Amino acid sequence: MSIIEATEYKEKLLINENFNDNSNGWEEIEDKNEFAAIKGGQYLMENPNKSQWNYYAIHTFLKPKNDFLLESEIELVNHKSQGHFGIIWGFDKKFDYANRFTVSADGKRILIMFFERNHRQTLYRFQLQHEPAQSCLFKFSIQKAGPYYRFYLNEELVNIVHEYHLPYMGDKAGFYIEPGIRIQANQFALKLLSKKK
Repeated sequence: MSIIEATEYKEKLLINENFNDNSNGWEEIEDKNEFAAIKGGQYLMENPNKSQWNYYAIHTFLKPKNDFLLESEIELVNHKSQGHFGIIWGFDKKFDYANRFTVSADGKRILIMFFERNHRQTLYRFQLQHEPAQSCLFKFSIQKAGPYYRFYLNEELVNIVHEYHLPYMGDKAGFYIEPGIRIQANQFALKLLSKKK
């Protein structure tokens, strides 16, 4: 663990998704508004819709006070817009509110926010300028330890946010993709963290 000293925390692997099968129950769909499929060890997602963002998520079995490390490798395959893609978490089946950690397709902007499903209301938003990406492969890491979330993009710390700003509303987590973007996830791992005694 490069984020907080490994000596401080014990890790318990909850999810180690390499997309070799669909045992975790990711949504697979193909229609004029969205595409998602597991093929060849990757989760392929495309949003051809011109106005609606999409998400694909599974249950993580996390509890509200759990400390955790969520990591995913996402490759930007193609884009016709400078919209965002990345990780979405902390919501339930009803999905009134959720949290997201995303990067723009040009790699210049990072967005961390707690928002209402239809984007009618954004409760907290942290937008950061970022050096343009040199690669199309992005490693997202979210670490919740104590009352703070730490956000890493390609192993670089980009922000620290108090849990007050990113409420936990349920145990679902997954991927977020805006119109005109095609991505593939190569990995999605979740580790439960507990302080060593």
